Amino acid sequence: IFIPNAFSPNGDGQNDVFKAVTDCNLNYTLQVFNKWGAIVFATTDIFEGWDGTFENKNAPGGAYSYKIFYSGSLNGVPFEETIRGTTRIFR
Repeated sequence: IFIPNAFSPNGDGQNDVFKAVTDCNLNYTLQVFNKWGAIVFATTDIFEGWDGTFENKNAPGGAYSYKIFYSGSLNGVPFEETIRGTTRIFR
């Protein structure tokens, strides 16, 4: 699983959304938080990403925390993991 540390939602078609990238079939939850801890984006669809908006407005540039929980099975052995980190919006 690859998680970008920055994105630039400027509509140029490159790095416009924040999302994890994987070639595995996983159970998945992504939550993105602002600096006050409010959830600004959440999804359970691994193909859906955050477009840098909150309440139908562009979220300010800067750092946002995220939490990703994923689980699955590898060779019949179940696994689960939680990843926490930070990404940045560049406007």
